[in-house]
Amino acid sequence: MKKSLILVAGLAALLLSGCSKDNGSATLIADFTMTPNPASAGQEVTFTPSITGGEAPYTYSWSAVARGSQEPLFTSSDETCSHTFESNGTYSVTFTVTDAAGASVQRQKNLVVNPAAVAQTGELTLKWVVSMGGYVSGSAPAVYEGGNIVYAVCGKPDNNLYAINADDGTVKWKKQLVSDTESSVKGIPSIDTDGNVYILGGDQNSTAVFVSYSPDGNQRWSFDEWWAANNVTPAPSVQSVIPAIAGEFVYIGNTGTSGTIFSVDRTTGDKVNQCKNADGGGPAGGARNGVAISNDGVLSWFGGIYQLFGLSQKAMNEEGDGVVPLWSKMSEWGNASMNAVGGIAVATVGGKSCVCGLYPQNGGTVLYAAECKTGNEVVRYTIPDTGEQDGGGVSVTEDGYLVAGLNYTLGQDNGGILVYDPQNNKEVARYKVQEKVAGTPAIDAAGNIHFATEEGSYYIVKLDGDDFELLVKRDIAGLITSDQRYSSDFSKLTVAKMWSSPVIADDGTVYISFTDDAVRTIAGTVAIGYEGTKGPSDSEWPMLGQNAQHTSVQP
Repeated sequence: MKKSLILVAGLAALLLSGCSKDNGSATLIADFTMTPNPASAGQEVTFTPSITGGEAPYTYSWSAVARGSQEPLFTSSDETCSHTFESNGTYSVTFTVTDAAGASVQRQKNLVVNPAAVAQTGELTLKWVVSMGGYVSGSAPAVYEGGNIVYAVCGKPDNNLYAINADDGTVKWKKQLVSDTESSVKGIPSIDTDGNVYILGGDQNSTAVFVSYSPDGNQRWSFDEWWAANNVTPAPSVQSVIPAIAGEFVYIGNTGTSGTIFSVDRTTGDKVNQCKNADGGGPAGGARNGVAISNDGVLSWFGGIYQLFGLSQKAMNEEGDGVVPLWSKMSEWGNASMNAVGGIAVATVGGKSCVCGLYPQNGGTVLYAAECKTGNEVVRYTIPDTGEQDGGGVSVTEDGYLVAGLNYTLGQDNGGILVYDPQNNKEVARYKVQEKVAGTPAIDAAGNIHFATEEGSYYIVKLDGDDFELLVKRDIAGLITSDQRYSSDFSKLTVAKMWSSPVIADDGTVYISFTDDAVRTIAGTVAIGYEGTKGPSDSEWPMLGQNAQHTSVQP
C-alpha cells in the first residue's frame, strides 16, 4: 500500500511538471500597431509589436512594400522601428516574429499614407455666421438680392428654413418644415422675382413637403397633391432637388413611391401636370437632383440608378394627368448600387443646349453632356484617377468649360476639381487634393473657381492655361472659432464639413452652409468675402442652380 501511494505521488508530480512546462510555452501570438495610420507623406510612422506566448528571446523582421510593387521600401530587425514615407499611397506592412523554439508568426496590415496637406494661404473675411441646430446635407443657401435675404436650410433635428438678414446675419424668421425627427430636410431653396421662396423637404418616405413663403415669412401655400402609381398610397421623399422657376410655374421632383416631376402654379400651389411613363408609372427613381430648364424648353433631371430624363416644358405647362418623357438615358450607362445626388447644369455644346453632370461607374466617375431635346450623348468622359462619385456637381465658365467637383480614393490626392473643354472633348486641367468636393464649384466674375470640401477647407483657384494658381485655402472652422464674436457659440466646432455648394451674390459675398460631422448637431451658414470676388461669372451656369436665386433656367 505504501509503495502504491509513493507511485501515485510520483505520477502526480510528473503531471504537474508537464503542465507547468506547457504553460511556459503557450502558443505564440503576435500583433502590431502603426502610429499614425493613416499618415501623411513626409511623416514618420512608428511600428510597435505586441507579443504573447512562445519562448523568449524573440527575433523580429519588418518590411513594407508599395501596392503593386515587389521591392521592399524598408526592412528592419529591431523590436520597434520607425520609417518616414515620402510618397503617398497604400503600403503593405509585414511583421514576422520568431521565438527561441523556432515557432514563427507573421502579420500583415495596410498602411495608408495620404498626400501632404496643402498649406493654408490667402485671406477670407468672415462677415457673419448663423448657428443652426442640426446638420446640413446636400443643400445650399439662396439669395434674394432685392430683399437682402439669405435663405438656408438645416436638417434634423432642426429641420428649419431660415431667413437671414444678409447685412448682419440676424435671423429674420425661421419655419420648421418637417416635424418627424427621423427625417431630415435636404431640399435646396429657390426664389422668384418677388422674393417668394420655394422649398422641398423630407428625406424619408411619406415626409416630403413643398411649401412657399413670402419674404415676410407668411406661408403662401403648401403643396399636397403627391402621386403614386397603381392606387398605392403616395410616400414621397426628397433628395437634393431644386424647385426650378420659369414664368407662372415652378417645377419640382421627388423620390419615394412613386417619384416623379410636377409642374405647379407658383401663385396658388396647385398641381398643373406631372410626368408619367407610357405605362402609367412614374420615371424610374423619380428625381434625385435637378430640375434644370434649357432655353429650348426642356426640363432635365437625374433619377435613380443613373437615369437622366428630358421632358417637354410646354406640355407640362398645360393642365393634364401625365406627360411622357421625351427621352431617358438608362441601360446605355449601366447600373450600380448607389445613386449620385450632385448638381446638374445646362450649357451650350456645339450650338446645342445640353444637360451636364456626373455619375459614378465602376468605382470611378463619368462626366457627361446630353442634348436636352434628344438625349443624344455629346460628352462621355471617364475621369482618370479619381474616386467614385456620390455628390459633386458641374458649373460652367465663360469660355464654356465644364468645372466638376470630385471625390478621392484613400491615399491619393485625386479629389478636387476638373476643368473640361466639351467643344473639343478634352481635359484642360485638374486641381488635385486629398479632399472630397461634395458640392458644385462656383465661378466668380474674375474667373476664379470656388469650391469647398467635406474636410472643412474652402479653396479659391485660378486657371492659367493648363495649370492652377492657388489663391485661397482656409479652414472654415478655424476662421469661425478664431473670431471672438462666434468663438463661444462654436467652441465645439472642430471641422466645418461642407456638403453644401458656394453661392456668389451680386456684391461678391459668398454664402455656404456647413456641419460638424463628429456630432451632427452643430451647423451653420457663413457669409465670407474675398477681395478678388466682385460677383458671379457672366456664364451660362456659374454655380449650383444657375444663379444665387437657384431658378435653374438657362439664360
